[in-house]
Amino acid sequence: MIPGFKTLKSFSAQIKCMPLSKLFWFLGFLTVIFLGLYVAGYEVLEVIFSLIIVNIAVIEVSRQVDKKKHTESIKNDLTERLASIERICKNIMDHQPRIDHDDVKTIVQEHNKSERDKTDYLFDRMARKSIEIENNVNRMKRTFSGAIGALDDRINEIERNVIVKTDDNQIAELESF
Repeated sequence: MIPGFKTLKSFSAQIKCMPLSKLFWFLGFLTVIFLGLYVAGYEVLEVIFSLIIVNIAVIEVSRQVDKKKHTESIKNDLTERLASIERICKNIMDHQPRIDHDDVKTIVQEHNKSERDKTDYLFDRMARKSIEIENNVNRMKRTFSGAIGALDDRINEIERNVIVKTDDNQIAELESF
């Protein structure tokens, strides 16, 4: 019997209550003791391998438990954060003024009227600019037609002032411009 334990049942109960890290170190200690017995000449090789396999299983179970605890802690943290966000949203919604449909309708109508006024102003401005462009084009047409008329007059004057000489080698000479 193991000292400090009255029965094998109390020993197994103590091992079940033992945290996995302590169980790992306890099995590691037993493995070292049995290795010492093996070196001393006892045939306990199967027990040593069994303890190593059980130690590996304890490590895996410990890893799974730690993973589960970590997952649960993350889940709890996320749940707390979600509850906090919901409280904040509820507070915002409670303090937000209630909007009546008639108020929304009047706001939309006012916005539509202001947009309509802006559009009318822009159309009027575009109309004034197009009239200004049309007047500039008409003025340019009159200027070009006046320039063409003046050019026609000058060409007619030049044609009248041309003296044709009937000498042997000369055909025409310009008198003055």
